[in-house]
Amino acid sequence: MNNWTGCTLTRENWSLSHGIWTTQPPVRIYDQQQGRWASESNGFATGTEGIARFFAENCANPVLNGRIVQVHWNNPYVGSNSYDSTGTDLMFYVPQPAGGGGNNATAEFSAWGR
Repeated sequence: MNNWTGCTLTRENWSLSHGIWTTQPPVRIYDQQQGRWASESNGFATGTEGIARFFAENCANPVLNGRIVQVHWNNPYVGSNSYDSTGTDLMFYVPQPAGGGGNNATAEFSAWGR
């Protein structure tokens, strides 16, 4: 995730509905930095799906402190991949990520403060 929020994003919750972490989300993603993580299938016909949730702190705009950025991904065994930012506070903007197709997908989320 590219952090363009003007805040430090601190990991609050991270979980997988299925699959395993190959790299867990970082504890912090500093402003104007990138945080990386990865998950993969861990069984027959499972795929991977998860969320990473961060709260904002040390924001240049104090109104953003304590607000949430959350991203979700689903790379099913069969069917199309999907990505969203449901659960993200409306004070942040997280568009559909770049990339993200196929079985070994890489999606690049970006977050901005409004």
